[in-house]
Amino acid sequence: MTRIVLKQMVARKKGLILNLSSAIGTFPCPLYAIYSASKAFVYTFSKALQVEYKSKGIVIQAVTPFAVSTPMIMHKQPNVITKTAEEFAQESLRYVTFGDETFGC
Repeated sequence: MTRIVLKQMVARKKGLILNLSSAIGTFPCPLYAIYSASKAFVYTFSKALQVEYKSKGIVIQAVTPFAVSTPMIMHKQPNVITKTAEEFAQESLRYVTFGDETFGC
């Protein structure tokens, strides 16, 4: 998918790709090894693409939340640290293009 949209973005000399990673991909996490590794890939993939395509006017950003209220996490109730999916999405969009990644807060 990324390869397909990048071709069009390079031709237009602008674009934005947001890849959803997770803070759990930035450190070893027992019992979540596969999930953690897949999120680490997304994070590293995004960082590498950002270096490759930044000069072409394309922003590629890793969105790396700490906690979003979903059935997967233990703190299902939103609080100061744990956001609802909607809150997280809105806060993340505020920081798009301010850097190479956002934590959604």
